[in-house]
Amino acid sequence: DSRNLPYVALESFRREIEGTADYYCVSTQDSTPVKASKLDFYYEKVDLPKIYSEDSYEHCNGSWSVRYPTEIYLFSVIPQHFKTLGYDYVLIVDGDTFCNNEFSLDFLDDTHCMYGVQEPIPETLALNTGVVFYNTAVCEQLNFSKLCAEMYGDATLSYTADQPFINTLIARYELPLKFISYWHNFIFFGKRSYNRNLVRSHLGFDPLKASVEDVLIGHFIQNQTQSYTKIMKRGKVVKEKVKDYKRNYPVRNQLLKRWRSVNDDIEKQLL
Repeated sequence: DSRNLPYVALESFRREIEGTADYYCVSTQDSTPVKASKLDFYYEKVDLPKIYSEDSYEHCNGSWSVRYPTEIYLFSVIPQHFKTLGYDYVLIVDGDTFCNNEFSLDFLDDTHCMYGVQEPIPETLALNTGVVFYNTAVCEQLNFSKLCAEMYGDATLSYTADQPFINTLIARYELPLKFISYWHNFIFFGKRSYNRNLVRSHLGFDPLKASVEDVLIGHFIQNQTQSYTKIMKRGKVVKEKVKDYKRNYPVRNQLLKRWRSVNDDIEKQLL
């Protein structure tokens, strides 16, 4: 990544739970990224099966404009790869996450394959893949990587990116998934999503009034201060409205200040 996003994310976790985990940058490339080396993060090259060499856009359903690289499917092989390295659990996070507080791992067990947060949007209630824990032993028992490759090769299925892929995978193979506290992946969606009574009812609290100290991990931490609303006329976009959402999330602005502080420290280390 040409920016510091993934490194700020890793550093935020290292600062909060230092001593209980190892921190890796994972890629399909042979050479260790210069930034990872300077910041003392481990680097691990992981090979994807050849089936993923196909342009991932070919698997999209046509409604997604972004061409994601095949590396978005690294999650399919990371759990079993890291089991060979001796790890019992793996946490895979998006680069736009930020660990705000130390948290307990009491929710981990020996029966579930994945642990993550359910999106509070009533229409989907899907697993959000920005913060997902994997049990490497259960993944090995299920042959998780093989299941992923099999589904990827099914030409009858279409999906837009890793999150729809994983949720389809869970449903198709009835994978043992455990939902954990929303505070482990506090997602900054647009205000419109959070103004619905069903969303607040699902969560049990109003996220717009959340305390920063309650947030364990924030998600969509950067570049989420504006929402773009497309105005359609006869099926064509005639105008785009831009609305600032800064006031909607006091907690997000507090987290962003902490994010910037870590980012400043990393930029100094990279000089």
